[in-house]
Amino acid sequence: MDPILNPPLLPASAQAAANQPTDRTAATADFNSFLQLLTAQLENQDPLQPLDSTQFVAQLASFSSVEQLVGVNERLDSLTASLGGNDTSAFVTWIGREASSIDGRFRADGAPLDIDVAPEPGANAAVVSLKRSDGTSVREITVPSGSGTVRWDGLTTSGATLNGTELTAEVTYLDTGGEIAKRAAQVYREVIGLRGGPGGVMIDLADGTTLSPERITGVRK
Repeated sequence: MDPILNPPLLPASAQAAANQPTDRTAATADFNSFLQLLTAQLENQDPLQPLDSTQFVAQLASFSSVEQLVGVNERLDSLTASLGGNDTSAFVTWIGREASSIDGRFRADGAPLDIDVAPEPGANAAVVSLKRSDGTSVREITVPSGSGTVRWDGLTTSGATLNGTELTAEVTYLDTGGEIAKRAAQVYREVIGLRGGPGGVMIDLADGTTLSPERITGVRK
């Protein structure tokens, strides 16, 4: 009787799968196939030419490495998903700079604050109104030239200090006939960090507020 020759430890298809894993399902299937093939080889091996234990261990280690790499890729994919699939490196240079929001919202911290008023064609004066979330005005600051930077001292009209209160800075532009336009003022606050979430990258500001990049209208030193 012709001796039973030991077949290769792995078929070509299984070897290719080990070299180029695609996902955990494929890797697990190939690994199970390998174990079944190995069991069959052990049962039918030629007693005069037993399996090479060194080769067996090498093949087993190869498949173990494949499973570990698949696991690493899954964890990296999970991390990317948790960051919203966005590249936070694009916003790293914003840290330490100042940013303003599209709606003029900010949180008062009891300290003086600079407010930027952009020019408006035809305006010869402007008034900055600081309002609470319910629309109540807590302070109005006149801008005689109609544009520029004005400083709010952090106090209400009655002289009270606002600390932790969310406000909106709104500019009303005037000409000799009265109001001609109204828009949000630019309130700049320091960018202190970045965070990732299901909705994408979020920008943390020094006043405790958080903005998405699309809500930021300007960044400066």
